[in-house]
Amino acid sequence: MVAYFVGVGMTQEIVQRVDVSGVPDLPPATLPESYLSARMMLAQCEKIDECQEWADKAKALASYAKQAGDKTLQEHASRIQLRAINRAGVLLKEFDATGRNQYEDTMGAHSIQKSQREAAADAGMSTNQQATAVQVANVPEAEFEAQVESANPPTVTAMAEQGKKKRLVDLGNIDPAIYREATELQGLLNRLAKYIENHNVVELSTGFQSHETVRVIETINQIGPWITNLKILLEESHAENNGNN
Repeated sequence: MVAYFVGVGMTQEIVQRVDVSGVPDLPPATLPESYLSARMMLAQCEKIDECQEWADKAKALASYAKQAGDKTLQEHASRIQLRAINRAGVLLKEFDATGRNQYEDTMGAHSIQKSQREAAADAGMSTNQQATAVQVANVPEAEFEAQVESANPPTVTAMAEQGKKKRLVDLGNIDPAIYREATELQGLLNRLAKYIENHNVVELSTGFQSHETVRVIETINQIGPWITNLKILLEESHAENNGNN
């Protein structure tokens, strides 16, 4: 059997086709063609049940990819699963976890707000899935991003375990927004390094059409000096820090 995955609300089939012979048939699963598309769509998702659906299907895709020996696809699916669960947790945290609560409006009337458990149940989530999602969402955003974008993203269980504890990160004089961007860049560089390690540059250089070659050269010319400058700045910062210790 071959499983096809397409984007939520999209019609395109994902390029990868994962051989899942022996695995029971599942309803057609949905995943976007690219990881970046998935990230953007999940960040905008406002329905808990849709986030849980993403998580379930990403988990299934990761399992299929593992059987097929496609480690790259497995890692991307695992990242999508983590992001989907995190987004579900963020949405769940908007509800009170202790039960039904009454809120007085400006007219003095009372309205009933769903509890967190009720919101999770409406989305088809078990108590354990609810707790896991909230725990994952408790992990500070910068740390979550750094770990999800690392070369070896953690399991959902490992990430949730971190969310059980109240943790403070001492960033020193680093701007939190810059820290987040830097951790994202680190993840991108790690994945690029891994890609380079597993691909032959000579073979790849023959795979571009003429008009694509020009664009690739322009992109490399843009990236090269920027990366070199970053390396110089990091080396200077590292040397300065070592000198102060």
